[in-house]
Amino acid sequence: MAGRQPSQEQVVQAYLAQMGVIRSQIEELQSYIAQIEATVANLEAARESIKALKSGREDLLVPGDPGGTVYLQVSPTRRDSVLLHLGLNIYAYIPLDEAVKIVEERREKYRNMAEKLKSELQKLVAQYREFERVLAALQQQTLQAREGKR
Repeated sequence: MAGRQPSQEQVVQAYLAQMGVIRSQIEELQSYIAQIEATVANLEAARESIKALKSGREDLLVPGDPGGTVYLQVSPTRRDSVLLHLGLNIYAYIPLDEAVKIVEERREKYRNMAEKLKSELQKLVAQYREFERVLAALQQQTLQAREGKR
């Protein structure tokens, strides 16, 4: 017994379902990219703070909260190292030059990750647009078929 061809309505429904999945993936990737870009910005701010400390400034402005609502003017008591998060809630005092290097490496890692994800996002957007194009063509065929029956 030969397989039945799906109706045009079934094809359209399948495309719409697939587009919904792709749209969700696009939204997730956009959110993830935004989080990574925020991390890159935080790492850039950390690098600049270390460089400011290294320059010998007497007073520094440091955020008093993660959102940057309040800044504190402080005079560092330690000028040769910073307390750096190493992961897994482990912190250590790291000499300034080495801390800058670690922060820059992390920043570069996250930048590369964001670029790869942006590339994947472009592929998904292109795939979504292709589905839109196919659906528009199917809609046009349907309209022409209806007009031909008149």
